[in-house]
Amino acid sequence: MSQQLTPQNWTAPDLTRPRQMTVAK
Repeated sequence: MSQQLTPQNWTAPDLTRPRQMTVAK
């Protein structure tokens, strides 16, 4: 699931750790 990380896709918890978001999703 390689999705482009965009501020619109980011959620409150994801903003706290954007780096892990890339690995998780």
